[in-house]
Amino acid sequence: MTDDSHPHAADPATLLASLYRDFTGPPPRAAVSAALLGGREPRDAGRIAATRRLASRLAADARLGIARRRAAYGRAPRLDPANDPWLARLVADLALHRATAVAGLMPAHSMPSAIL
Repeated sequence: MTDDSHPHAADPATLLASLYRDFTGPPPRAAVSAALLGGREPRDAGRIAATRRLASRLAADARLGIARRRAAYGRAPRLDPANDPWLARLVADLALHRATAVAGLMPAHSMPSAIL
């Protein structure tokens, strides 16, 4: 399998041709994407950035859901938001998505164990 030290690492067409020569069947998808993107580092950086964007968008959706659910409780004062399982699930989702969005910004020893 080719690695980032391939002599033609800057030329995706050469890397793809080399991949198809090296494997009897189709090459692994990770190797093809690394060849197309110019190596493993750009591919991994793109995946990390996409994961952060997704987590940030999901956290925003959870915040909006929490705000709407709490507003609904404001209109019905006899209901208790502390006993609402839907609101508790939204809060847990928000915590998870926030932690995922900032996972790359914190040192590894301070990350919650659920995302390691």
